[in-house]
Amino acid sequence: MRAAIAAVLLLASAAVAAAQQSVEPRVSAEAVASAAMLSSNQNVSAVGDVTATVRIGGGATVILRPWIWHRPDGSWTAQWYQLHVRYEPRTRTPVRIDAGVITEPIGLNPLQFRADLNPTISPVPYYVIPLPPFEPRFESLQPLTAGYPLGVVVSTSGTRWDLRGGVLDTTPARPGVELKATPYSRMPQAVAGGGVTLRPGLRVGGAIARGGYREASATVPAGDATVANLEAEFTVDHTRLSGEWVLDRFHGSTGTASARSFYVQAVQSLTPRIFAAGRVAHTLTPPVIGARVRRQWNSAEITGGLRVTPHVTVRAGYYFQQPYVGDWSHAAEVSLVLDGRWWR
Repeated sequence: MRAAIAAVLLLASAAVAAAQQSVEPRVSAEAVASAAMLSSNQNVSAVGDVTATVRIGGGATVILRPWIWHRPDGSWTAQWYQLHVRYEPRTRTPVRIDAGVITEPIGLNPLQFRADLNPTISPVPYYVIPLPPFEPRFESLQPLTAGYPLGVVVSTSGTRWDLRGGVLDTTPARPGVELKATPYSRMPQAVAGGGVTLRPGLRVGGAIARGGYREASATVPAGDATVANLEAEFTVDHTRLSGEWVLDRFHGSTGTASARSFYVQAVQSLTPRIFAAGRVAHTLTPPVIGARVRRQWNSAEITGGLRVTPHVTVRAGYYFQQPYVGDWSHAAEVSLVLDGRWWR
């Protein structure tokens, strides 16, 4: 954790020095506003999402992404999804260093978590739902987080490959809410990942993160977690297929517990303005404490979209869900997404 903060300060100092040499900084921003409504909810869910980049010279860029959400229950929340310095030195092999509140380096879905990039309306469930308690002192764990951690990650890539590695301040199996008070332990995590482009349009990859999720106390032993994923994307003509498989292994007070999750998604462009998308997702939990049985969370979603203009998209669909406890439920859903870009 201290090493991550020191690296952030070091890169920030380098960015300031580079700014003094920059003649004319360039600022760009992307703003996305979205509203979604499910027939099973009483309120509209609305999100404001802005990503701004400030290129300050010398290969350094500052990236800021504030995010605000009006929940379906009527409450509000806000956080920084990104707040970091990116440094790209001029070397023969492309290298990039990101330090601060960064994009989660494990998992495929964080790359399309923004409303205008998500082909469906609802998110992948296991990125936002908790696992049921599987040990006496349970501390809000889930298969993967859609939140963004504090850390330092170094990335490099070639024509047909990419690699990354670094240190995070919390396990990817913990809901990430940076720059806010949290009762949970901040513990260093080692993370590494990469991928190979087997042919144009076909990439396979994966990542793994390991570290503690709870410090030992007089009554509770320490806990550590290993989170790994495999992912694939395939694009041909007007069809895009993607999916991932996630394995969580927790070593805590009840020994070793594991969870498995996956999703498969398809997007089909029917015309330049009309598209269809579908997704199925599944989570198998560790044995629930007391009941000693595994539970499942299943979901399926079918969506159609219309790009009214290059910056306005409407979607409508149907969502099916089977939670850990209970029968299948279903709901109609609609959404409106507005996006805009500007720079100087």
